Amino acid sequence: MEQDEDVDMTATSSPSLLKRNASNSSGDHDSKISAGLDQEAMEEEESNRRERAVMERIEQEASAKLDEEIRQEEKMNRKERAAREQLEQEIIEDKEGEEREQLNIEEKEMLLMDKAISVLPSLPYFHHHIISKRRRLDGGHGMVDDVPDVSLFKNTIQTLESVIERLKSDLTRMEAAHARGSAELGRWWQESKEKTRIELKEWMKLPSRKAGKAEDQDSRPSYRQSKYQKYGRQMCMPEIGFDGQIKLTKSKVLIVGLGGLGCPAAGYLARAGVGTLGLVDGDTVETSNLHRQTLYLEEDVGQSKVLTAYGRLRQMNSRIHYERYDYRLTPEKAPKLFDQYDVILDCTDRQSSRYFISDAAVVTRKPLVHASALGTMGQFMVLNNPPSLIDGNAHQGPCYRCIFPKPMRPENSRSCAEAGVLGPVVGVMGIVMAMEAIKLITQPNSTPWYMIYNAYSKEPFKMLNLNRKNQNCVACSEKCTITRELLESGSLDYDEFCGGRINYDVLEDHQRMSVRDCKRLMDSKPQEHVLVDVRDKVQFDIGHVKGSINLPISTIYQSPDAGLGALGQELDFQPTLGKNPTVHFICRYGNDSRLALRQILDSQRIREHGTLDYGRRRYLMGMDVIGGYDAWRKEIDPWLPDY
Repeated sequence: MEQDEDVDMTATSSPSLLKRNASNSSGDHDSKISAGLDQEAMEEEESNRRERAVMERIEQEASAKLDEEIRQEEKMNRKERAAREQLEQEIIEDKEGEEREQLNIEEKEMLLMDKAISVLPSLPYFHHHIISKRRRLDGGHGMVDDVPDVSLFKNTIQTLESVIERLKSDLTRMEAAHARGSAELGRWWQESKEKTRIELKEWMKLPSRKAGKAEDQDSRPSYRQSKYQKYGRQMCMPEIGFDGQIKLTKSKVLIVGLGGLGCPAAGYLARAGVGTLGLVDGDTVETSNLHRQTLYLEEDVGQSKVLTAYGRLRQMNSRIHYERYDYRLTPEKAPKLFDQYDVILDCTDRQSSRYFISDAAVVTRKPLVHASALGTMGQFMVLNNPPSLIDGNAHQGPCYRCIFPKPMRPENSRSCAEAGVLGPVVGVMGIVMAMEAIKLITQPNSTPWYMIYNAYSKEPFKMLNLNRKNQNCVACSEKCTITRELLESGSLDYDEFCGGRINYDVLEDHQRMSVRDCKRLMDSKPQEHVLVDVRDKVQFDIGHVKGSINLPISTIYQSPDAGLGALGQELDFQPTLGKNPTVHFICRYGNDSRLALRQILDSQRIREHGTLDYGRRRYLMGMDVIGGYDAWRKEIDPWLPDY
């Protein structure tokens, strides 16, 4: 019985014990869950705190960067104002100097006439005193006021002969006046002195100072001794000579664009003594300009190109006149501006600018010197020479539209920033432009020609004859439709004519990602993501994102399917990639990579299969990296080269 009770008690107590054990187990489990949740909450809070700290740091850095930019801008504004004030002061001083110089000339002439009149009673010494005085005033050189001694001697003898003849005729009058008294003699002497002053004043002008063609073959236009010294080396050449130098002094040349072409052209034209040099540009100096734009220094970065170039050119030649146009030239302003000049130099690098500058040169009947350079090559031609008169004359020179009736497609027209350029190549083309401008001024009747320059060719210069103008040209033929009124009205859209701006908006938002997102993907799963750089190989070799591979966009443009084959072949040699990696695209600024990805997505292979199957892998097309290499350098890796 006791045994049964024991059994019953055991049976009775077992459920209670099990319940307590179950309750304890449940409590432990709940506490573990609660601890886990608390840990996750703490980790989430810590993550949020870190993100807030990062955001605050970014905001502080952005604010500091903005403050620094504001300070730099204020500094540049102060420098620019100081430069403007200095230039204005130099202009004022230059004008005052010219006025003082003119006054000195007049004082010298008056002093000389007084001296000549004072020695009239001693006629044998008249010529000696005049010559000696003028030579002393001129510094003792063999040239007297820039006129050869032989010319001065001939004019002196003629003047003396006329004075002697008049004095002989007045001799009897003087004797009669002397007989009538000293008062009459005094009046006669004053009259004679005034007549002599007039004669000497005419003699002082000399044939070289008279307007028009002088009768004396030895006479020359007014030219200072300093100008002979400055331009003498080119004046002694038969191609220039004295007459050619006078033409240069009276000429007016307009340079549109003060970049790699405009800087050397402006420098040589200023040194050659062109009378008026017009400078047109609306840009400021950048660091990337310094390797080829020879008028600028490191200290000029951020300053106006026109004002900086003006200051440098005045240091080269302060005796010519400069006109400054610190703005971008437009079709509406071009004709009125071109009217003021004899020769136009197109030193721009935009396709649309070349077309409207040529059209403006045609309607204003101005010869146009054109050149361009890219990479290691350049081209040059003289257009609209002789100027087109819209009368069907077959001997008139062609315009830019005659040579290039249709503009190049925007995607094929690359700038120096995209394709690069060698500094000396641009310098060569700018110097050739200056030389041709001098030829147009001194020898205007020349045959149109076209020059191609290749710096790395065995024969770098190749000369071609330009065809005569296109008889159906819309700008310079009898059938022309472009008029001055149409240009000045602003109704011609040259950007649209040249293909407009390239449409880079070819991807959806979900097909693009930031450089930080790309960095996160590449770091977290490097075997599943690969970055393709579509820049040229030369730029890729300068600097690239670590782990990226190179596929130039030119290869993709030639044939997207062939480009995919080249891409697959390149990726097949990447041993670290998985079986199904995703391909992302990057370029320099985030523009070409969009076009490259769009081309690949529209290719037949991707449209049919959705993926690129090559070798043992299947590649998925991923996203474009916003901002490209430049954004990666600024936000991720500042040690990458900034070229």
